This record gives sequence, C-alpha cells and structure tokens, in this order.
Amino acid sequence: MRILRNFLIAALLFSIEINTGVTQIAPGYLKAQFESGELSYIQYLEYSALNLYEPDLVPSDYRVAASTIPQRSGTFLIQQIKEHWDELSTDAQRILAKHLQRRNDLPYSYVTPDGQFRIHYTTSGNDAVDATDANKNDIPDYVEITGENFQYIHHLLIDSLGYKPPASDSSGNGKQFDVYLVNLGVYYGVTYLEKLVPGSDNRYSCYMEIENDFRGFPTPPIESLKVTSAHEYFHVVQVNYAYRDQDVFFMEMSSVWMEDFAHADVNDYLNYLPSFFDHINYPFSYANNSYEYASALWNHMIVRKYGPDVIRKIWETIPQENALQAIRDVLPIYGSSFERELSSFGLWNYFTGTRSDTMNFYPEGNLYPEVHFNQQQTLLDSHVFMEGNMSKLSSAFFRVMDLPHNYSIGVIITNFETPIKTSYGNFDPSDKEELSFDLYLLPHDSLAQRDFLVANQLIKISDIHAIRLNIRQKDNWAAQAVVFDPELNYKVTQFFPAFVAEENQNFIQNIFPNPFVFGVNGPLVISAYLHDEDMGKLYIYSSDGRKMKSFSFDASNFYFTTFEWDGVTDNGSVAGSGIYVAVLRIGNKTNIKKFAIIRK
Repeated sequence: MRILRNFLIAALLFSIEINTGVTQIAPGYLKAQFESGELSYIQYLEYSALNLYEPDLVPSDYRVAASTIPQRSGTFLIQQIKEHWDELSTDAQRILAKHLQRRNDLPYSYVTPDGQFRIHYTTSGNDAVDATDANKNDIPDYVEITGENFQYIHHLLIDSLGYKPPASDSSGNGKQFDVYLVNLGVYYGVTYLEKLVPGSDNRYSCYMEIENDFRGFPTPPIESLKVTSAHEYFHVVQVNYAYRDQDVFFMEMSSVWMEDFAHADVNDYLNYLPSFFDHINYPFSYANNSYEYASALWNHMIVRKYGPDVIRKIWETIPQENALQAIRDVLPIYGSSFERELSSFGLWNYFTGTRSDTMNFYPEGNLYPEVHFNQQQTLLDSHVFMEGNMSKLSSAFFRVMDLPHNYSIGVIITNFETPIKTSYGNFDPSDKEELSFDLYLLPHDSLAQRDFLVANQLIKISDIHAIRLNIRQKDNWAAQAVVFDPELNYKVTQFFPAFVAEENQNFIQNIFPNPFVFGVNGPLVISAYLHDEDMGKLYIYSSDGRKMKSFSFDASNFYFTTFEWDGVTDNGSVAGSGIYVAVLRIGNKTNIKKFAIIRK
C-alpha cells in the first residue's frame, strides 16, 4: 500500500442526493474526460478527490456544478488515490493529506452506556449538531441517538449474527471506538483504515466520521443516521477479516444489504438502484462508486434463499481467498454454486417493477426499477432471430412480443466467463461475447410439434413457443425464458443448458426453482418431455433412497408436461432440507435429475 500503508485510508461510502449549494461530483463527468484522453489517469484521480474535499482548488473546467446530484461516492476513488499516492503532484498530496487526519477540534465527547463507543461532537460552527436536549442531561439528543444506533448495530453484528468483533481502536481517547460527528457535505459516512493489526498485512483498526445532521439528504436525518451506522460499522467489522482493493465491491454490497437487514423500515438503498438497472449487464463485482452499492440486491437474494449466515460464512472465508473466490467456495455448502446464483440473479432482476412477484422473488421488487432490454422484437410470423453481444460475467435481457397471441417472452442469458481487467483494476464491461437465439411459433399438431422440436434442436417454453440458444463456447452460459400468457400467468424455463429433445427419449427437462426454499418460493415445478406412449410415473426420492412423492400419468396424452409439488410427501409430512432425486419412469426407461430443498 506504498506510502499510505501506515496512513489513513478513507472508504467514502454513499452516493447521496443533496439539494444544497455544496459542490458535488457528477456521475461520469471526470471519468468521461479520462476515457476520452483529455485527462491522464492521475489528473482524473486528483481532480475527482479535490472535487470532494477542496472544490475551489479544481480548475474551473473540471469543477462540478453545485446543482449536480451525485450517484456515487469515493470508495474506489480513494483506494486508487492510495495506490497511486507516489504519482500524485506534491500539491495534491499536501492538500489530501490534511483531510486524512483524525479530527482534534471537537470539544465534547460522549461514551455510550455499554462503554463501546465514544461520540465526538461540537454544538457550534460548521460541524455543530442539533443541540436539542429534551431530557436535560447536557448531552444533545442527536448524540445520544447516534450512540444508541451504534450500540444496536454492534449487538446485531457481533452477538446476534456471530461476526467477530472489530479490531480495537487504540489511537483515540480511551479504549472506545471513536465516531466523529462532522459536516461531511456529500458523504453519509467515512471509515478510515488507520493501523494494521499486529501480525497481519491486511487487517485494520479504524475510526469513523459520519454526517452531523443529514440535512438535505434524500432520506430523513434520523433514518439516514440509522443506515449510516449500520453501513459504516459493518465496514469496521469487515476489515478485521481482511481488506483488499479487489474486495471493495463485496464490502459495499454487504454494507448496503446490512442497512436494510438492520433497518428494514428505512429503504435508503432504493436510492442506489437506478444506477444498477441502467447498467444491468455490467460484470458482477464491477465497482464505480455507485454500481456496487445497488449490487447489494445479490446479497438480498442469497439471504432470502439461505439465511443471513451465508454472508458471514463468505466473510469468514475472505481471509484465505479474495471475495469472488470466497463466494464460489461458500455457496456449495448450501447445495448451490456461484454460476447457479449468478443465473438466478438475472432472473430475480427480471421480476421487478410491473413484473414483480414479491412472494417468489424480491419482497420489495415492486419498488425497484425495471431492467433495460438489450433488444426487443415483435413476433409477427413464425420465427424471430436475435443476435448481439453482452459483457462477460453478467446477464443480458431480451424481449419478444407475440402480439397475435398476446404473449410476452423475456429471455435472460447469463455468461460465466471472467472478463479482462481495466488499467484501474475493474472487470471491463467492454469485454464481450457474441450470442444469438431463435424463437419459433410451434405447429398446432402435437406430432408435428414433436418432429419440429427434434429437427431444430429446440426447447419448448410455452404451449406454442420454442427456443434455441446459439453460442460459441457452451460451457460458460445459462439461459432462461419467462413467458407471460394472455392471463398474465408466467412460466420460467431454463432452456440452456438443457437436454434437447431427441428420438426415443423421455427426460426431465427442468426443475425450478432449484434449490426449492420453503416459505420463499412457490411450488416446485418439474417439466418433462415424453416420447413413449405408455403409463408413467414421476418419483421423488430422498438422498438415502426413501420415496417421498409419486405422480402417475398417461404419457400417451402428452409430449411435454409439468408436475407441481408443494413439498408435502405422500404420507402428509413436509420434506426436510437436503438433496433429492426426481426419477421419471415410463415402461422400462428412466431419467433422473437432482435438486435441493431448503427449510428455514
């Protein structure tokens, strides 16, 4: 970490909306000048940081207008300042260094009743807190409320959720963790990584600054204080596991998720979502001081599926592995994988806004923006062909409108390849892969349909539609279709990877959702292609061979069918968590597919 190894490293945490005269950084303003070649990377870093700290010192052409509403903050910026400190101008180093010092000009402090926190404040000047003191104990109510919120989040993280305590803050006044209430202007909070923990090269003790009044912020002051204490203190906990530049994306994803987990009634995180949905097909783990905050939706998704311990287990793995690899290592514990959850993330992000399903996907998805489609087409005859490209390690979204039959078909395609990195360490959204797909209207006759599916290597996604994904490297892709019928009922089909219909084949095509989570998902839906015209059975077995559920059917009546299971066994009990096997048997032919059940 070069010269700043023993210096103060700011993690500037929130994009905010302030309608005051404070100078603010416009989203992408200076970045565009850098990418066009007008600014060098070092100039971009210096001007960006000075716009945050000392805007009057920025040349007028690069000074951001006071009316700008920011959509990002300085985490990635400050980390890059740290990495490139030796390359900054002497003047920039001098100006920035004084902003990375503990405040020693706040005359008062308050120690919380549990002895964990010391809140530093003043009642006069630019950093003054509201001096209202309703209980007449000579401590401003705002200061006491601040202390209450930090006590709460410490108890939640350490005592309830089982995270290890943060490293001791040994450089302030006493043994307490120091929180400084100051006028940050464009930040909710700042966590400073001050000293390496003895014997470690990537664990830190910290102190913190948070906004003194939150006036003009998009969320009311006390609610802003609540989420800021949760967000920032989770950072303090995180960096006692490990800090790496490449893990900043997961630090922010985790802390924004913690805001809502700790204070579900506030919903400040909604302010970040437009930036995410405007760049929905950027790579997972991309960080640009706004995208990573809204990427907390991924944490919302996996916690809804597997419970909050999954986030802690990832952090417990991060000391040994970077965050992305830690995610890959932990998810198999829950019967899943990073690839499965990245594909699932694409599906969950489709069900927002007017398409929201708050029972099976995001509980607050009706409040979220909707995805931007890479392409949209109308099916006017019997075939639509779409082609394009998409960023690696992301999902892309397409839509086909079958107006004559009043169907809407969403196609979600996910790529798992690792993108190249930019010169400043991000996965590059411009590193793309080409793809295409064909969507067909099926013949009316059932036998003709079967022949048509086999001849064209198609997967059926509705009573009248089938699809085929065309890609170069088949190991790195997943694709799903969401079909809304004329009654606005929907069906989800994973059509890649999937078995494709062949002659003389009966097979289970898809099991959705997988894993099946009681109390979160709707019924488990098993879809199957049936070739043989005979009586058939679908059995569900536990991993130790016990038969849990059976379905009987006459395969002569179907070429494609679905089975719904609510998790209740034939004897009336509820299936427990574990791995299960679906067995399709027609005559002497069988086909099997595994799936997982999670009971919370």
